[in-house]
Amino acid sequence: MSEVKNGRIAGPFLTRPISNLRCSPIGVIPKKTGGFRLITHLSFPPNLSVNDFIDEKFTTVKYSSFDNAIDMIKRLGSNVEIGKKDIKSAFRLLKIYPGDFDLLGFKLNEYYFIDKSLPMGYSESNCLFEKFSTFIQWAVMTESNSDNLDHYLDDFLFAGKSNTEDCKNLMNSFDRVCCRLGVPIAHEKTEGPTTKLSYLGLLIDTEKMLIQIPEDKVLELKSKIKWVLGRKKITLRDLQSLCGSLAFCAKALPAGRAFSRRIYLASSHAKKPHHYVRITEGMYQDLLVWELFLDKFNGISYMLDIDWTSNSVLQLFTDSAGGSTKGCGCYFQACLSNEIWIIGSSIICSARDHSENRPSGSNLGLLKIIICFLRWAGKSGMKWDDVVGTVNSIINLCSKIPHALILHCGGNDIGNVPCGALLYHIKFTIAILSQMLPNCSLIWSSILPRRSWRYSSDDHAMEVTRKRINRGVRSYILKHGGYVIKYPDFDDRHPALYSDDGVHLSFIGNDIFLNQIQSALETFIKYPHCVVFPHDHPLI
Repeated sequence: MSEVKNGRIAGPFLTRPISNLRCSPIGVIPKKTGGFRLITHLSFPPNLSVNDFIDEKFTTVKYSSFDNAIDMIKRLGSNVEIGKKDIKSAFRLLKIYPGDFDLLGFKLNEYYFIDKSLPMGYSESNCLFEKFSTFIQWAVMTESNSDNLDHYLDDFLFAGKSNTEDCKNLMNSFDRVCCRLGVPIAHEKTEGPTTKLSYLGLLIDTEKMLIQIPEDKVLELKSKIKWVLGRKKITLRDLQSLCGSLAFCAKALPAGRAFSRRIYLASSHAKKPHHYVRITEGMYQDLLVWELFLDKFNGISYMLDIDWTSNSVLQLFTDSAGGSTKGCGCYFQACLSNEIWIIGSSIICSARDHSENRPSGSNLGLLKIIICFLRWAGKSGMKWDDVVGTVNSIINLCSKIPHALILHCGGNDIGNVPCGALLYHIKFTIAILSQMLPNCSLIWSSILPRRSWRYSSDDHAMEVTRKRINRGVRSYILKHGGYVIKYPDFDDRHPALYSDDGVHLSFIGNDIFLNQIQSALETFIKYPHCVVFPHDHPLI
């Protein structure tokens, strides 16, 4: 009841204090330091929760990375004095606008309560508190005239050159700013000034200029990797747990991030925690590298001196596909290796997995004719509404515009959205993508026939709609400088090309599908004037 006494929760009430009070489920999670943390499940029920009605632009947040803290220490040199302070109660310091009280109710032991402070479980909480803590950092920097501090949510790190009072003065400045603002400090968590302390779970030693990962964290990661390597597929919940452990260790091991990316991307292929994700050959090989490394790893990583000419000056980047037979890519000032993105539903997910076991690999052999790399972005159950969001996610991830974008989507919308409305929606989205991706060639990958359709038992009507959509999009995208890939081998809907559900492709079907994409891309690259592949077949 301490939250009630502190005025952060209103109640208890025998009846609803607000007639339209919305009550959400709650839970408590034990803290490592003792006590419990109250979590409000504001994402329940699915599609109708409080969080569902909050625009993503208000929930997106970018935290300061652990690398920033290490760079700050390296800039000041060895034997740097460092200190740490925590804000007490964090999210609970920020008050909720009274007009939103009706959204933050919960019920406990027949009594009603209203949360009056920023709750854990609200999708905008992290973003709002990060703005608040960024303001505190700015205020401390302004008062102290020093930028030798950093923060991660409520954790603040301070640094000062050795044999000076810089770090101590900076910590005192933080105390004064917090006192003026009425922000409480968790003094029991304060450390320093010293040359050794734990920040974000990792030990920093400025005397030896090293970072140490706790032994239990290393053993935990080794155990998870060993468990995953013995399975062909795992649940999204287990995959996210593995990603969390990899991300934690990769903070101290920057080189390990190259062997984690495919594993992170795989977590986007499932929606629910209990859904399964297949362990691809690429993921398996990455985990083997981690397992081999961790077997001899003592938990210590040194802060490397990376005072080199930056990429922004030299503009030199290289990458290898894993052997002399698979090719490589290079960017040096005027020469750029291109990327082609392939976006689509589970057809694309399956094709990507299938491609990794083919001689040409997931890059479909394009390195033989041009320095070009494919980025697969398949999502099970993807509908046309998901296309723009998926493109935005990839842009945020890699910060570059593709040379070409292949769109294989829309099949899951047929029968669920009227034909005219769907065709208009696709054309409108293509126009948006043209503005979002300047100098990018858009490629329409024709919607494949199916042996069965989800939203209708009238296969003939669905096929008529599919053909109409393909014809309409073909005409529109060619008029706007795009390209079209057709799949005539699927016209007769032969059973051997499909899996048992009549929607997804069989082994042979995936082979034919990939062959067509590979041939089309080779044709478009070699002969830019050819805009439809195959050009001698009517689009259906």
